[in-house]
Amino acid sequence: MGQLVLVAGIPCFAVAAGELLLVKTGPGASLPGLKTALEGVQGMIALLVAFLLYGRCQRSRAAVDAVLLSGFLLLACNSILVVVDLVVLPGTPPADGVVWGRVLLRFAGSLAIALAAVLPLRVSFDRVRAPITALAGVAVCAAIAMTVAEDHLPEAVRMGGPRSALVVGSHPLVRVALVAQLLLASVAAWGFYRRASRERDVLVSALAVASVVNAASFLAFTGRPSLYTDHVHVGDVLRVLFWLVVLGGAAGEVAAFWRSERDLAVLEERRRVARELHDGLAQELAYIAQQAQLLNDGDAPERALHHMLTSSQRALDESRRAIAVLRGSGRETLEEMVRQAAEDVAARAGAGVTVEVDAGLELDADVRETVVRIVREAVSNAARHGRARAIRVRLGADRVLHIDDDGAGFVVESATAGDRYGILTMRERAAGIDARFALRSAPGVGTSVEVVLP
Repeated sequence: MGQLVLVAGIPCFAVAAGELLLVKTGPGASLPGLKTALEGVQGMIALLVAFLLYGRCQRSRAAVDAVLLSGFLLLACNSILVVVDLVVLPGTPPADGVVWGRVLLRFAGSLAIALAAVLPLRVSFDRVRAPITALAGVAVCAAIAMTVAEDHLPEAVRMGGPRSALVVGSHPLVRVALVAQLLLASVAAWGFYRRASRERDVLVSALAVASVVNAASFLAFTGRPSLYTDHVHVGDVLRVLFWLVVLGGAAGEVAAFWRSERDLAVLEERRRVARELHDGLAQELAYIAQQAQLLNDGDAPERALHHMLTSSQRALDESRRAIAVLRGSGRETLEEMVRQAAEDVAARAGAGVTVEVDAGLELDADVRETVVRIVREAVSNAARHGRARAIRVRLGADRVLHIDDDGAGFVVESATAGDRYGILTMRERAAGIDARFALRSAPGVGTSVEVVLP
């Protein structure tokens, strides 16, 4: 990191020092069109960085990001003021009110960025939100007031003539502001360099390098404040380089964000699969192991083998479900997932199944997974225990899941009071997503499962 700062800083400061010592070597060029375009691009980069920092604030709740956000918003306001002035009044010297407004906005922005560079990371966003918002608002309002009251303000920058690009004088406060911003940019470079040495943060590293270039640009501007004219000179070139480095940092921040989102999605999927395996397959295997131990010891309850057979079948279903999830592309529609789940289970039991799912229905990932698992369990129960020949699965736009069969049916009260693991599992899964579960059945009339989704 230190080598990168030196590589960027030494040539930039050498050029700026040459401009400062040999200020009359070149008159510069009056290019209002180019200046307008450059300021417009700089404003867009500032808004982009501010947008990224807003997202960081929402995630980290750190004061440094909030203060940095306000700094770039102030710099964006400065660029907007420049573009408006050059577009509305082309070919005329910048109005004194506009120049003073820009001096204030740029100084306030530089101050905020330097403060963000040295502010401790442990300070929370909530502690600085109100004062930072108030100070930024005051700076913007004061800049607007200066722009409006330009007739009552002193001359900010004096040019050599109508067509001259040579600045022959400027107000002492303009020079003081430029020197102050040189010092603030140096503080920002030091602060961001220290943070970049401790953190693996692309944006902070870019700001460390950019602040060095920014300090060099203000060094050049102290010799010729073309920053506040429609002319382009050495300082303006360094200023463009500063924004290009910031843009590179913003691009790196976006790339890092999407990498983290991808890694987070992979981690969340792994956790989900692990949770499902624990709640399903692992529980079934634990029960089988327990019953096998009782059989081995001669203490097994009645129908232990039947329970083990049923549990092993459920474990097999869970493993197949997990394999299907891991092998899937992740882009299956809700209808495809429900249909595949129902048909897989029904086919193994020799039952027929029809599936109807509203094509426009969208469900959250956890709700969709729960629906698929309830469908598998209900179809499995209907085909194996109810010996159903025809099963119908419906999920409409009303977000109500219906699973009906023509099986043997059973007495609901005795089934739910007894050891019907599948029914209990469906109830628990529905409760886990705040859905309402209802089961209706009677001997000889089949079974109906209804789940009202949230």
